[in-house]
Amino acid sequence: VSVRKRVVKIFRDVCLSQPDFVRIPDICSRLLR
Repeated sequence: VSVRKRVVKIFRDVCLSQPDFVRIPDICSRLLR
């Protein structure tokens, strides 16, 4: 669980730094499943 939280935090930072990165929502949705 801690690893997943860490990955989610990293992706969140990437989302904030690169909002035009199209793959991010897809990856986020896969992580949340």
